[in-house]
Amino acid sequence: MATVPDCGRFAKTDIIKISIVWIAGLFFGHFLLPIAGIAAALHLETWDFGVVSDYIGVLATGSGIIGAVLITLAAWTTNQQNLYSASNATCNIIEVKKKSTVTIVLGAIGIALGFCGVVDYFVPYMTWLGIVIPPMAAVMVADYLVLPLFGVKHNYNYNDISYENLPLIKWPSVLAWGCGVAVAIFSPGIQAINGMVATVVLHVVFNLMANKKN
Repeated sequence: MATVPDCGRFAKTDIIKISIVWIAGLFFGHFLLPIAGIAAALHLETWDFGVVSDYIGVLATGSGIIGAVLITLAAWTTNQQNLYSASNATCNIIEVKKKSTVTIVLGAIGIALGFCGVVDYFVPYMTWLGIVIPPMAAVMVADYLVLPLFGVKHNYNYNDISYENLPLIKWPSVLAWGCGVAVAIFSPGIQAINGMVATVVLHVVFNLMANKKN
């Protein structure tokens, strides 16, 4: 879902066809397939991805080898989109126009991490993403939608994004994000929501304080 804007920006078809494909992919890819995987894992009494994938492959095609090939190709097509999006983001951050070199380097790093068994840390990694990333989104929401309500408006030219025209680091935003992450970690309830709410409030407070000093 996060890579949809990057992958769809060059689409030449109309919005109706894109919506149909998106809805179909969302339903079959993000609803039915996880249920099938969970059912297979419960039946086999194991959460080992390789064992579950092989079992599903045998059920679907009658061959464990074919199933393994299909699953490998499915992971390949998914991860090449992730690599494309990551390369775009990295090139924008470090302001590099030649994306091929960045893509090769990031791909090599990803392959190396895969061989090192990084998949064993996937669940803790996703848990931390659920804590760290939502406050980042809250910063953007507060910056674009909430701050103008308090009379704080930015005169940034987003059509010419560079470090010469935009501040390298907005410390009030970074501080609000860090505090939001801390709130998400130590507060009871739904961590993502707690972190987002705290970040929005603190982002507004810190920016108002910074503007008064200026």
